[in-house]
Amino acid sequence: DRNPTDAHGGFDFQADLLRTHIRTYGEVDDLAGILVWNLRDFGVAPSFNGGSVAEEVSDIDLIPGLNEKGLHTYTGKPKPAARVVRDEFAALAASGAP
Repeated sequence: DRNPTDAHGGFDFQADLLRTHIRTYGEVDDLAGILVWNLRDFGVAPSFNGGSVAEEVSDIDLIPGLNEKGLHTYTGKPKPAARVVRDEFAALAASGAP
């Protein structure tokens, strides 16, 4: 919530990015499954400051030593992306996709 919601690092940006990826992967005929890797934010080396996104997005506000790409915050609170992922996976299942 430190970044504008529709910009890199924002909650809506994350949700929209995952929605786009899940829908795109769902259209790939030979794809056997989809994995959302980071379910919860987690601590990393204190020297970590965002990696490549910090190099590409100069005004992004990150917390050093924390990977914040999870569907839930470090304290376990769901982000909007958690609902999006749930809904998109449910839609894929209802469509008969593998």
